[in-house]
Amino acid sequence: MEKQELIEALSAYQWDETNVKLAIRADFKCEYCGKDLLENVDNYKLWQIDHIIPKSSQCRDCESFENKALSCTQCNKDLKGKWNPVSIIGEGKTRQEYIFVVKEFNE
Repeated sequence: MEKQELIEALSAYQWDETNVKLAIRADFKCEYCGKDLLENVDNYKLWQIDHIIPKSSQCRDCESFENKALSCTQCNKDLKGKWNPVSIIGEGKTRQEYIFVVKEFNE
């Protein structure tokens, strides 16, 4: 199925376009731990959207698509909810660099 077809199909189930695009970009897996969020109903219930650089940091582009990551509850609240990756590697890094530091922190 092409991406546009998938977006249209998921939109029919009332997924908003941002969630669909985030899911496709992440291959429907938590971007921090790799948990397949479509593997079963329990995993699907863990589905969250994380702000890589937290909104509380007052970042300029906190609501941008590039600052959002598909995440499971454990990674978003239990791991990421306690710190900001900018405090580890500084400002001005790429999205992938911030995700990588979160993955390292998770291990």
